[in-house]
Amino acid sequence: MSEHYPFQKLSLPYHYAGLAPTISPNTLYIHDATLLAGYVDTLNFLVAQYPQYHDWSLEHLITGKLLMPETDRLRIQNYAGAVFNHRLFFERACPKGSSKPGPHLSTAIANRYGSMAQFQQLFQQAAHSIFGAGWVWLNTDSEGNLHIAITSDNAAPALHVFTPILVLDVWEHAYFLQFPAQLDRYIQTWFTLINWDKAEEAFLQATSGKQS
Repeated sequence: MSEHYPFQKLSLPYHYAGLAPTISPNTLYIHDATLLAGYVDTLNFLVAQYPQYHDWSLEHLITGKLLMPETDRLRIQNYAGAVFNHRLFFERACPKGSSKPGPHLSTAIANRYGSMAQFQQLFQQAAHSIFGAGWVWLNTDSEGNLHIAITSDNAAPALHVFTPILVLDVWEHAYFLQFPAQLDRYIQTWFTLINWDKAEEAFLQATSGKQS
């Protein structure tokens, strides 16, 4: 059963020093224990006022039709997106060098973008195209068609159509303490921390009908 209200601040799959020295423990602690924890608390506060949505998952809150005042709808979907996006961002990271691209996703990336290097270049360009805060995504449909997408603020992709495979947080809080005004360094660093095992697993689950 999918998680629903009250949502929990899940533990990271590694210690705060687990991504060091690439990502410092202080940066990771602030990002997780302060910012994400605050998003979870605020989401629970908002959803608590609407019992009819207490059994809705994060994905349902993001994509579903919420019948409430517009200001509350926007706030709930914004905070649900913040929690969903951050959870995925943290889940798809791992200590440097401990994971390599799997065969199915590697083939799909090569078929779509020509090579891993070209994919990384396009992903980096997408990050630079964000004005303000947002996220860069590698998504797939059920046929295994990959695409790079960006979302603003805490918006998620169309989760009823696409499955996120990778996501990069391009809010300044994700990197500015360690890489002030150095977005390229941050992106290059992030590529060394990708949990390709989780990415491969997500790709196979999303395309299970095609792969079988």
